Amino acid sequence: QVPELELLRDVKRRWDSTYAMINHLCALCLAVNYFLELPNQKELKEYVLSCRQWLVLEDFEHILQAADKQILQVLHKVQQRMSSESLPCLGSAVPCFELFMSAWEMLGATHPHV
Repeated sequence: QVPELELLRDVKRRWDSTYAMINHLCALCLAVNYFLELPNQKELKEYVLSCRQWLVLEDFEHILQAADKQILQVLHKVQQRMSSESLPCLGSAVPCFELFMSAWEMLGATHPHV
């Protein structure tokens, strides 16, 4: 059974959009492959991912999931906080940045190969 998820688009200014996009794409792997293999989708054949490409995406997804969900949640919350304010003030930007940097450093220390 295919989960009901919307395919998401990557947004360059939001790092967490890549994470969400990969999660949704991996969850919809079978549906995406089925759709791209339909006879009336010939112009999209170039976008079919190889088995190796799917494995790389899944590995990346697992690394992100295993890489201390709490750290990733902190990074996500900082992103959401900073993007929700039209003009973030220095009083909230500096603590958010410090929180982001400490979470990022913890992620680097626990997963140096990433």
